[in-house]
Amino acid sequence: MSEVDNNGTNVLHWACKGGHVDMFECVLRQYGILMNVQTSPLIQAALKGNRDIIEFLVSTGSNVSQVDDANNTVLHWACLGGYMAVVKYLVRQGSVDINSRNKDGLTPLMTTVIKGKEDVFDFLVRMGVNVSRVDVHGRNILHLASLGGPVEMVRHILGQNLVDINVRDKDGNTAAMIAKRKSRHYNSYNLLVSRVVQ
Repeated sequence: MSEVDNNGTNVLHWACKGGHVDMFECVLRQYGILMNVQTSPLIQAALKGNRDIIEFLVSTGSNVSQVDDANNTVLHWACLGGYMAVVKYLVRQGSVDINSRNKDGLTPLMTTVIKGKEDVFDFLVRMGVNVSRVDVHGRNILHLASLGGPVEMVRHILGQNLVDINVRDKDGNTAAMIAKRKSRHYNSYNLLVSRVVQ
C-alpha cells in the first residue's frame, strides 16, 4: 500500500487521478477509513493517526480547517487520538487554530489533557497555545485532568505552574474537589491537596 512510483505517486494518487471513486474508497478502507459515515475521511485519519492518509488528503485539497457537528476540528481529533506526528503535521500546516473551541468550549489542548498525552501537551504549549482557556463549565486544564485524565497529567500540569491550583469552575469546584469526588482519581486528589498545603 505504501509503494510509490518514480514520481512519488502511490495507489491513492492513481485512484484519484483515474477518477475511480470505488477504488479510492477501497484503498481508504484498507486504512480503516470509511467514506459513507458522517465524519470526514480527514477527521477519521486524524483520530487513527494515519499521517500518510492525512498528507494525501491535504495534498488533494481536503480542508484542514473543517469541523464536525460538535465544532471539533481535525486537530481536536488528532489530540484525542494522541498521535504526535499527526498533531505536528496539522499545526505546521498553519491553517488550524490551535486555540479553537468545540461546542463544549474544549480546545485541542484540553482534549490532550483528558487523553493524558504529555508529549502532545508539551508540543502545543511550545507552539503558544492559550493554557488559561476554560470550557463552558468554567473548567481549566487542571480541572479536566482531575476529572478524567491520568494522575501523571495532573502532576505534569502542576510541575509547570501553568494554572492557579485554587481556581474554581462555575459550580465552585477546585481541581482537588473534582478529584476527590472521582474515586479512581484518589491519587490526583492527594497530589493536589499536598500542593495546596505547601
